[in-house]
Amino acid sequence: MRVKEIMTKELIYVKPDTSVVEAAKRMKSANIHAVLVVQEGKLVGIVVDRDLVLKVLAEGLDPAETRIREIMTKDPITVEPETDVIEAAKLMREHRVSRLPVVEQDGRVIGIVSEVDFPTIISKLE
Repeated sequence: MRVKEIMTKELIYVKPDTSVVEAAKRMKSANIHAVLVVQEGKLVGIVVDRDLVLKVLAEGLDPAETRIREIMTKDPITVEPETDVIEAAKLMREHRVSRLPVVEQDGRVIGIVSEVDFPTIISKLE
């Protein structure tokens, strides 16, 4: 089974200069746990809800003044749509991440796969 079969295609993007407050509002309204950071059409980072807590709130930063570029994980680990899901799971474990953006060879982001997508694998095998 390939990543493209289980990935989420509905994505929320922000720019590096987006405020943490705005990104958090987008995450809440979409009921998601991560936003992709894109600049000039290319993926430059990712921010997960845990980043908001550990890198902003726990550090006493002002979420309205803090920009996403200050807290994002730069150049995140990615996979291609044809990547085997087992390989994706190994990458997640090896790099201790819970989400992997899915990118085409030209660098265009087309989806995201997260650890919660893996139960989908089991249901597709039944």
